[in-house]
Amino acid sequence: MIHYNYFRDYDPAIGRYLESDPVGMDGGLNTFAYVVGSPLIYADPQGLWVPGMHGRMAREAANEAGCSTRADEMATAVAGVDGEAGSQDPQNSHMHHMAKPGQSPGAAEADFLGYVNAMTRSCDMRDFAHAAHAWQDGFAPGHRHFQEWHGFDDTSPVKLLIHGAQDAFASNGTYNAAKDKTRDLITDLMKRCPGFCGGCGK
Repeated sequence: MIHYNYFRDYDPAIGRYLESDPVGMDGGLNTFAYVVGSPLIYADPQGLWVPGMHGRMAREAANEAGCSTRADEMATAVAGVDGEAGSQDPQNSHMHHMAKPGQSPGAAEADFLGYVNAMTRSCDMRDFAHAAHAWQDGFAPGHRHFQEWHGFDDTSPVKLLIHGAQDAFASNGTYNAAKDKTRDLITDLMKRCPGFCGGCGK
């Protein structure tokens, strides 16, 4: 049975799409793969918030901000946050604009703001990547309004489908809003850390 997945058809029997990814190589080296070949870890029917798309937003934002010399480095760093050890644990929900189990949206927002504010006081690439990734996630429908995240120990197909479906209809406007926020973060970083985009900052 083939499943229509908004932009292209997915065949669970072979574990891949039947059409190549419309974003091309920005979605990963295998343009027929679904969520970089990790459907038990990622759920993203539009292919918008997988690591490759986080990287694409960061690269475009860096080029628009005039930081093209470090655009690829930024893309790799921002995309890599999802794969860091402990990144997907519920206690680190603030890293993805989400709430811990049982946490109120207001408390989750306070944790998130404290986290990104700390990250944006630094001139370190890794800290920037964490702040940018967290802000980007906040634009995805499955993350907006500090929804609860229970980690991948809670991987029932229904819950994964619900989380994925919330991201399925994100528009180009959503993508552009996340990218524009990333560009603003880079612009602030360049002001705070002179020489960062000239290769002097690390």
